Amino acid sequence: MPILGFGVFQIPDSNECKRAVIDAIETGYRLIDTAASYLNEAAVGSAIPGTTKLHRLQENIGAAIIELSVEDLQQIEKAASKIVVHGARYPESLQNRVGK
Repeated sequence: MPILGFGVFQIPDSNECKRAVIDAIETGYRLIDTAASYLNEAAVGSAIPGTTKLHRLQENIGAAIIELSVEDLQQIEKAASKIVVHGARYPESLQNRVGK
């Protein structure tokens, strides 16, 4: 599983969400962080290439075959350690939707 993913939290507009996921996939992201409480599952799903065509299936399988060196992982860890997180993970209104 990839260490870094692209999150779609707080992208309620379907077209904007779909475009963001397409851009993320084209950039190289292979993990899309989503949840039912985000209410944008359809937009996320519509942006991910299907597997009904052989070339798409091969493309998707190829994305899963990635090997990171120790140096790659160290660079990712170094970059991730500089990220400053602000605020709560979920606003109270979304926590209430999932009963937590």
